[in-house]
Amino acid sequence: MSKILYTTEHGEVSYDLEYWKEYKKINNIKELELLETKEDKDTNIRWCTLFGDFIDDGDCGKAECKEYVPQNGKRGKCIHKGYVYAETGKRINL
Repeated sequence: MSKILYTTEHGEVSYDLEYWKEYKKINNIKELELLETKEDKDTNIRWCTLFGDFIDDGDCGKAECKEYVPQNGKRGKCIHKGYVYAETGKRINL
């Protein structure tokens, strides 16, 4: 099952509901409309959590990046490689 996160109408980054609840509290916002997003596994674009930037799926590996760290300690997917998120069309008011 894909992880569900939320963003604003013009947001570029998605966060969990706890983040948005704290955001409302800190900014004294009464109501906030959020768009549901989920991991987009059908694209070759990925998100590098270390550099905070989009990468091509094939550009993430030991030969391409000096910061590559395999999840299992040997080889394979980098611990910094994540999915991008796409809107599902659902909206919620928080």
